Amino acid sequence: MPGTKFTNAQLAILEKALPEYREISGKNKKSQKDTIATPMAKLTVSVKNWLANRARAHKTEDAFFKKISWYSVFLSMKSEDIKKEAAKLTSIAPGMPGYVSFHRKAASTLTSQVTAEEMEEYQSLAEEWNTKGVPKDVQMKEIQRHLAPFLWQLTESMFGRFGIRMIMLWGYENDQGVIVQGHHDHNDRLDGPAFTKTHKDWLDEPIGANWQGYLVNVFKGASADAPVHSTKDPLVTISPEGMPMLPEIDYSSAKLETLKRILREFLNACYQRVLGSVKAKVPWKQIHGDLSQFVDPDGDFLPNDVVIQDPSHMLQDHVT
Repeated sequence: MPGTKFTNAQLAILEKALPEYREISGKNKKSQKDTIATPMAKLTVSVKNWLANRARAHKTEDAFFKKISWYSVFLSMKSEDIKKEAAKLTSIAPGMPGYVSFHRKAASTLTSQVTAEEMEEYQSLAEEWNTKGVPKDVQMKEIQRHLAPFLWQLTESMFGRFGIRMIMLWGYENDQGVIVQGHHDHNDRLDGPAFTKTHKDWLDEPIGANWQGYLVNVFKGASADAPVHSTKDPLVTISPEGMPMLPEIDYSSAKLETLKRILREFLNACYQRVLGSVKAKVPWKQIHGDLSQFVDPDGDFLPNDVVIQDPSHMLQDHVT
């Protein structure tokens, strides 16, 4: 009998199926044999997938703490060039489904053009960033890309491993010298109420006030009286005449989430002005369900067959 590489446990499974396999005969014997053999083959694939998935899961635990490589430096320094190269390959906007694969192809194309001198520079910068920290402008980009998923991963891991619930306060000084603060409370995603929902005035309590004072002290000095910008501060402001005012930003390069937030705040401000109540909220769900209850269907106020939905659910081409 030819030798095999099966373990004793695997052989036991095969030998159990062998008698039935031997008895197969007739016109459909091939399909009958496949019926027995296929699950064995699938089991091998399943084992490989099981190992691969768990190996990948282990790697992602440290995804945010990986040592900076020359390639990370390259991606950061050539981000605009990569976007331009990706634009040659697809009309899909950055941040939209399907864009990532074209971004990778564009990065690969530009990587192949890196000279030996440039490679040496990237490697040198990678070593510097690993030892001294990354530059301020790179930090700002990393915050936009990684802060939210990193804090969620941390929250989920701490709860899953230790049963610890957390609310995280954070703050930083941006490249314009403005102190930005925020918080992440994911407890409602962990089968429990969020602290910030059960204690809605927590920012006005000592914990919130003390945190703001701490940030000013750390970034500006003990005697400073600097304003602290909250990520929850509205982007749409109200003029002295009571009119909603759009923020002065570069809308062509603004992120999708920013555009959706501006649109939502602007429409909400208009709705509040019409009703004369600063507490009014646009009933997006009801509007989406039956627009005729809010806009005269016989009027010329909206294009035919228009669909109104919560800006939070809109895609890039809906808000640009």
